[in-house]
Amino acid sequence: MARSLNELLSNMMGSRDGVLPSLQAFPPIDTSQVERELRVAERGSDAGKQNQPASDATEPDIVELEIGSAIERYARKATDEFLAECQLYEARIRKSVLSSDQSMLVEAIGQSTLKDFKAHIINDRNQLLHTREAAAGKEQEFQAFRTANRITRPPQLISARRHAFSWLLLSIFILLEAILNGVFFAAGSEAGIIGGIVQALMLSLLNVGSAVAYAIFFFPHLLHVKWHHRLFGALSSLFYFVWAVSLNLSIGHYRDLFIASAGVVEMDALIQAVTQTPLELEDTRSLLLVVFGLALGFLAVIDVASSRDKYPGYMAIGQARRAAFEQLAIESSKSLERLTDLRDMAVADMTAAIERILGGQHDRELAQQGRQRLYQLYLAFLDHAAVQHEQLVRLYRDTNLTARTTPAPAYFRTAVPKPAFLQSPGLREMPELATDVRTEVLNRIERYIGTINEHFEAALDDYQMARDPSKTPEPVVNA
Repeated sequence: MARSLNELLSNMMGSRDGVLPSLQAFPPIDTSQVERELRVAERGSDAGKQNQPASDATEPDIVELEIGSAIERYARKATDEFLAECQLYEARIRKSVLSSDQSMLVEAIGQSTLKDFKAHIINDRNQLLHTREAAAGKEQEFQAFRTANRITRPPQLISARRHAFSWLLLSIFILLEAILNGVFFAAGSEAGIIGGIVQALMLSLLNVGSAVAYAIFFFPHLLHVKWHHRLFGALSSLFYFVWAVSLNLSIGHYRDLFIASAGVVEMDALIQAVTQTPLELEDTRSLLLVVFGLALGFLAVIDVASSRDKYPGYMAIGQARRAAFEQLAIESSKSLERLTDLRDMAVADMTAAIERILGGQHDRELAQQGRQRLYQLYLAFLDHAAVQHEQLVRLYRDTNLTARTTPAPAYFRTAVPKPAFLQSPGLREMPELATDVRTEVLNRIERYIGTINEHFEAALDDYQMARDPSKTPEPVVNA
């Protein structure tokens, strides 16, 4: 079976290229040539001198029969040409006729196209509803979170570029502190600046890393609606402050001991210095190292806190909600694009089928007109041949009458009868024309185009509903 209406009709109706027969007028009979070939006048005179045909003759003689045979040869040739040309016209007419069987094929392909279109809508719509249900779930979680935490403002959702900038700043902080530590530790390191930087990199990661952890996991609790979260945040902030100060003071004392002991630092000595004289640093550079480390730590807290929503968990649930709705929008756009392409292909195919049918109708009309014109030319030729036959017979009889001495046969005085082979035949009827269902097929195709467009418009509403969290259309399981 053809895969589309246009392909089916192309197979049934064919192409008009190369099938138009050339219409040639039937050439007139050259009476003078026939007269010379048969020597009509000469033989009429000779027969008349011999008083032939006899006065009592009732049938034409051999000369008149030869004239009829000569004219018949022209008539037979014209008849053969007429029948050949007429067959071409009739073949074109039959090719353009749409029968009931062909109409059923058109109907079957139209139904198949419509069924495939509806199945595609159902499949896409149900898939879209699954995505919508996921988005609706995220929306419910989001609204429940806002209600539980008494939040009315939208979440602070940071773009990917802002996140990247935040991590870039953190990387710069780590490198700056590592370089500064390395430079300050280089005085007591046998490996020099490079060795000091490598050694100090771990301290920088510890300082900035703890600041990042505090900003992400503990600082937001200070703003929580529930008091025990705020208490936890306050205790965490106090702990981080103590930790940050202790860590950086330890780094400063570690540098003093590191330089004083030529790179060999006893843990007991470091603990004693930090616990007994935490603020007494031997070297100004060590103090600068402490201050710089604290500043970088607090800057890291500010950087991370500013790149996230201040309320704990609000940004994460807001991002999940936004991602779900973005995915829903993407899936909806893809589904609509696929549906539009499918609709356009189906309508284009059916429109091409309509154009082919209309073109076939035009071709049929041309073929019918050509067939009728050919028939009229053929009839005109038969009339012409009858006239030429009568002229030749009259010429023979006139010359015969002039030369004879006895009365001519009685049939000489009557009209020359028209030969049977020159009688005008009727143009046969074509019963195929009575069974042409072209109009019905056109109406059916147009109906299918309208039905597809109706389903397309309805699908647009379904897709819009699927994107609206306030509406919950049910999945479709059948057409």
